[in-house]
Amino acid sequence: MGIVMTFFMVVILLLKVPSPIRDRLQSYQGHLALLALLAGAWNVFWYGAQNLGESWGNAALVSGLLMMLISLPLLQVDQWPSLLKRPTLWLQAKANLLPSGFYEFTLTILFLFICTYAISYF
Repeated sequence: MGIVMTFFMVVILLLKVPSPIRDRLQSYQGHLALLALLAGAWNVFWYGAQNLGESWGNAALVSGLLMMLISLPLLQVDQWPSLLKRPTLWLQAKANLLPSGFYEFTLTILFLFICTYAISYF
């Protein structure tokens, strides 16, 4: 499952950092962000919560929180039902109130987690 988490961390990074790849992924941004949000939630609430106190459990908890936080503003909720749309828009508004350098900091930390996960596969 670590490979899947690493993949979605890379996807989030590619969606946030200006690059030619981001331009190609723009049409899929809403779907990819939703999948990344769900993967981050799984990382936090399933693996991280069950293995809290172990190094990989702690890494899953922090990286999952970062995945959810970074993917939240990328969600495109225009076509969502109002039951899901309203709380998501509220969370997006709260996420947009974070300080300006916060997302750059979280992207840097997420990149370090990508490196940590990738190194462990070798």
